[in-house]
Amino acid sequence: MSRKVIRANIRLLTTNEGGRSGILLSGYRSLLRFEGTTGDFGFELELDPQLKTNGLAPGDSGDARLSFWAVDELPSLFLSQKFDIYEGTHLVGHGNVTKT
Repeated sequence: MSRKVIRANIRLLTTNEGGRSGILLSGYRSLLRFEGTTGDFGFELELDPQLKTNGLAPGDSGDARLSFWAVDELPSLFLSQKFDIYEGTHLVGHGNVTKT
């Protein structure tokens, strides 16, 4: 199966902002929605090496690779394109594309 991989900077909401209570680790799978679109796109997260040991905690920002598995459905992607990260319908973070 072919996948589309991008690089992005992501920021998790704090628990007080309504975000997660636990950290994200590489291998995390969830959904995101690009600004200006209505569809959700499934992805798998691979954190940059400096984040792999401790993960990304609520309220933190970091760089990662996002691997999408439904590549035929993806919109055209561009640098600085914004997106929101969801767990189901629950918003847990934001991000922007840094490399397509």
